[in-house]
Amino acid sequence: MSQEEKFPERERRDWTIILIILLLGLLCVILAGGWAIRFSPTWSLNTDMGSNIDPNSDYLTNLSDDLIEPLDPSILTQPAWINVFLTPGASFDTSVPATPLPTNTLPPTVTVIPTITSTTQPTPTNTFIYVPPPPPTRTPLPPPPPPSPTNTPVPAVSADLIITKNDDDGSSTYNQGGSVSYEIVVSNPVGPDGVTGATVTDIFPAQITGTSWTCTPTVGAACTPNGTGNINDTVDLPVGSSVTYSVTASVSASASGTITNTATVNVPVGVIEVDSSNNSDSSSDDPSSSEPDIGPPDGNDVNPGPGGSITMVFSPGIYADGDIGTYDFVYYEVETSPGSGTVEMDYVTIEISTDGVVWIPVFVWGDGIADTNSNVDINVIGGAETDNRPFPIASLYPYPGTGVAIDIDPIAGVLTGTTYSWMRISGIPVGVDGPNIDAIQPYYP
Repeated sequence: MSQEEKFPERERRDWTIILIILLLGLLCVILAGGWAIRFSPTWSLNTDMGSNIDPNSDYLTNLSDDLIEPLDPSILTQPAWINVFLTPGASFDTSVPATPLPTNTLPPTVTVIPTITSTTQPTPTNTFIYVPPPPPTRTPLPPPPPPSPTNTPVPAVSADLIITKNDDDGSSTYNQGGSVSYEIVVSNPVGPDGVTGATVTDIFPAQITGTSWTCTPTVGAACTPNGTGNINDTVDLPVGSSVTYSVTASVSASASGTITNTATVNVPVGVIEVDSSNNSDSSSDDPSSSEPDIGPPDGNDVNPGPGGSITMVFSPGIYADGDIGTYDFVYYEVETSPGSGTVEMDYVTIEISTDGVVWIPVFVWGDGIADTNSNVDINVIGGAETDNRPFPIASLYPYPGTGVAIDIDPIAGVLTGTTYSWMRISGIPVGVDGPNIDAIQPYYP
């Protein structure tokens, strides 16, 4: 036999020996397991099924047999050498074989009728109570803004205020250094509402100086009683009421051109003016075309018109020397017609002043009161003080003449030793034709 033939035979013999050894070892393991079970009737096995439920717990051991069927250990128990799916610490008798189930026999049907009792079941040992997490903290929203107050609408107040302004002397002319006077009337004739706090304004131009005024309200109305300078007054005017301003002022000696003066009235805030076209009124005065001559009469007359006046400033003026009975100046009217030998005496008032503000009457024809300081004193010549009363020139100064000689010393208010440079000649009362003035001449004895 060759060498190659010997090696396969030896290899077969070696694998046979190995296989016999493995079979003998397996037989020994099986015999050892069987003898171990037989000689140890009870033991503890690791029977963890992975359910985390203890079959010996109070909960499972106290369950009613009607609610759950006991488990057959043979269903769960694996061979003793396998350590899987068994509950730790479970004990049972391994010497008693498990009773096999009857072949093809179905278990009896169990009808479970739930019984409701008031007996409180014990709380399971491992009962978990879910507590929700606290709600997230929220920043509180700012409170809503308070509701806007509801304003009850106030009924609108409305009125038609009216202002008028007139030359109180009735003349639309002025003399340099003379005087002017105005009447301003503010009224609320028809409303429909009364007005509280209306504003009356009159800003006098630079040619008007030495202004003073008084205010007279009707019943229910109100205004400032008096003042000097510009008018800037607050008045109250119930429906149907009015206030009247009486203004006196001097004209600058250098005044020229037309002097215009405007007065206005304005309603206060919150009052509706029905018609604003009558909330202002103006008065205009032009320079006088002529004035009485200072000196002897020449037959050229000036008439201020009904209710009008002429104011003059002259130098050296009329001096009050205190000599009662001695004439201080002469007032001349014109002859009725040349060669007639008569003068028709007109209603007239003559006043003198040192400043053009405070005036002193020194001769009045037409008031029915005797002028004992003149040469036409009605107590001497007789008759009434009528307008256009004829006088023969033989009875007038200088004799014969057309003048009325006047002494200012006995007149109340005249100061002795004082020179009066202002004179105002007025056609009073209103409604007559006015005096025909020829000249004014200081008295020359």
